[in-house]
Amino acid sequence: MQQTMRHSLKQLFLLLFRHLLSFVTIAAILQITISYLGGYLLKLIFRLALILGNQTHLDLNNISYLMRQPDSLLAFLLFALCFAALFFIELSVLIYVIYARQLKKEISYGAVIRQALGRLRHLFGLSFFYFLGYIAITIPISGLVMQSSLTNGLRIPDFITGEFLKTWQGTILVVLLAILLFYLNLRLIYAMPLMMIKDQSFVISLRESWQMTQVKKWKLLLTFAIFGFILGLISMGLISFFIEGAMFLDPSGNSFIVQALLLSILKFIAFTVIILSKVGTLIILVDQVVAPEVTNSLLLIEPSHRRHRRRIFLLVFSLIFFKIGENAFLLASQTYQSQQAIIGHRGYVEKGRRKYHPSP
Repeated sequence: MQQTMRHSLKQLFLLLFRHLLSFVTIAAILQITISYLGGYLLKLIFRLALILGNQTHLDLNNISYLMRQPDSLLAFLLFALCFAALFFIELSVLIYVIYARQLKKEISYGAVIRQALGRLRHLFGLSFFYFLGYIAITIPISGLVMQSSLTNGLRIPDFITGEFLKTWQGTILVVLLAILLFYLNLRLIYAMPLMMIKDQSFVISLRESWQMTQVKKWKLLLTFAIFGFILGLISMGLISFFIEGAMFLDPSGNSFIVQALLLSILKFIAFTVIILSKVGTLIILVDQVVAPEVTNSLLLIEPSHRRHRRRIFLLVFSLIFFKIGENAFLLASQTYQSQQAIIGHRGYVEKGRRKYHPSP
């Protein structure tokens, strides 16, 4: 078993670093698109649901009222539909790309996106509500098992957890619920790869994932832990290397260019680690899924299509240089603000007490 796990981890890192640029590029484009464009769309729909219910915010007092309003309820259903579609598209595209790389096949990203959209038919009918339930149990422990750009920024509202955490009984209940959700996520973790690779319904994929994790769930969890530990060591080594390099180039710490470059590099490393942890988790899962060869359904890239791939890489590098410029602007703004002197204030108690002069 140890040799099998060692072999799996070896194949994981070989595949991950052999196609590092490809994985980072497609995952970064998906994350940026889903997080910004998809997130903006979801915010608009959520705001529409509040407006239709004549509310300005959502809390424990008005949530039941909004659910009884037909217009708000329809808007919330539209929100759930868009959220599920974005969640599905992001993970399915990554699964297809990973599976093709494991088969050592070059694919057209446009064809992969079209095939991922075609798999949406498996969520029609009753499977859609099962999929919503799957997302619901993923959100509270987002990032621990299955990761998505949408769920990473979500958490249970404080007005819900705060009420439970006021008592020790509620605290124990929250802890037990978190353990239960983690266990369910672990047992159903193969559902998405099974549905995408085997082209089967989501309900069947849930059952098959439950069967697959009956005996090897703890081995799978250990594989995730070892992968995360190794990835963490590599990232900490890179961070230390660049910090030492910046201190060597700029011992005084006054070089604006070195500071801007270091800040950009550290942000890029953090962003890359998040992407690689997501891709690495999916590689482990896809590697365990046994399915017929799908090479006929994965379209090969023709030589003329490589021009489009170079354009994608050029776009990513342009975004990197844009972020370097953005970080330089932030550093310049902070430097300028630190040089400002406050000569008078009204109520700014952090900078001094306000003086009162008695009237004559």
